[in-house]
Amino acid sequence: MKEVVRRVKMSERSVRKHLLILIRRGLLRRRAIQNGSRRVSYEYSLRPAKELISAARDDLTSTLNRLERAVRRLGGAKEKKASPKSASSWRN
Repeated sequence: MKEVVRRVKMSERSVRKHLLILIRRGLLRRRAIQNGSRRVSYEYSLRPAKELISAARDDLTSTLNRLERAVRRLGGAKEKKASPKSASSWRN
């Protein structure tokens, strides 16, 4: 971890936060390693290209779904304030 912190010139806390985001999004792998002092360390590695593409596609799909839900919620709120039109009529 110290090497990454030094290279990117960020705090250890920030580096850990960003690594966890990359792991959750499926871009990095984390493997626990027990070193000689019985302390657990982690090894991070980039996933293979096929897995990266799949993870990126899944992440993009998830983001688009969240955006669509937000637009529908906002559309419903706008519709209630403006007039009794249906949501499909104000989009056209």
